[in-house]
Amino acid sequence: MGLFNFIASTKWTAKALLIAYATYVCHHEIDMAVNRIKYYYNKPEGEYVRKEQAFNLEIFYEVNGKGNLETYVKNYSQRLPVLIRENGIMVGTPEYVLSNLDDKEADMLKKRSEGYYDE
Repeated sequence: MGLFNFIASTKWTAKALLIAYATYVCHHEIDMAVNRIKYYYNKPEGEYVRKEQAFNLEIFYEVNGKGNLETYVKNYSQRLPVLIRENGIMVGTPEYVLSNLDDKEADMLKKRSEGYYDE
């Protein structure tokens, strides 16, 4: 009877570990599915990313060749660095950020860099 109890308890332990592992491995997909249901009726605000892109964003960490930690925001096709600046974080390189500004935003940035602060 003791052997039977041991085998039965081992079987349940193995099942629990398998479920825990599957949940860990599939966490991102589970999180995306929950968010799709949770925010089904909500639309993204103005210029914010679409829901499909928002739910696919991940924070990704990498150790560089010098042994230092680098942090990135990752989506379908891009891996953007998260950089620290004087007034907080910046996602993407300065070149990337500038390339995504429209003409009005780029003009405002140029004026501010020259000392003009009118909007």
